[in-house]
Amino acid sequence: MAVTVSVVWGLYLLGIVSLRMAKKQNIKSRKVVTEHLIIAVIVVTATNYIGELISATFG
Repeated sequence: MAVTVSVVWGLYLLGIVSLRMAKKQNIKSRKVVTEHLIIAVIVVTATNYIGELISATFG
């Protein structure tokens, strides 16, 4: 439960920071926020699977 809350909180903060950055630079905010959130989800997912692989390999 704590990991899920932390991930959601991190994605929320990343979205807010990305939104502010895009508005400051006069770029389409939807594109910037979406791009950053997709990259973050990919990184978190990959890290989880790599951690499980390492745990299974070296136990």
